[in-house]
Amino acid sequence: MEKIKIDVLNKKIETDENLVIIFTTEWCGQCKMSKELMEKIIENYSNVVFLEIDVDDNNLWDNESLGIKKVPITIGYKNKKIIFNEHGFQNEEKLNDLLKQLKT
Repeated sequence: MEKIKIDVLNKKIETDENLVIIFTTEWCGQCKMSKELMEKIIENYSNVVFLEIDVDDNNLWDNESLGIKKVPITIGYKNKKIIFNEHGFQNEEKLNDLLKQLKT
């Protein structure tokens, strides 16, 4: 999973067909659990690009366009359109269900 800055996000959305972004912070326990789980299952989704954006590093709290009020947030894009936008920790079953939407 590649860690990027927010200014690179639009380019990634435009160029990558299937994209998952997780918005995190270093101090968030659920964020750490989410990142570990994604790292575990990432190999099952070779057609998906996984990105991480640190909310603190990018000063994104209360960002109106992204709607960030708490973390983690997992957003999935397919062909430049949001397919899912989930707040909080997603267990393995739920995360796999979400990611399957990007396989088809």
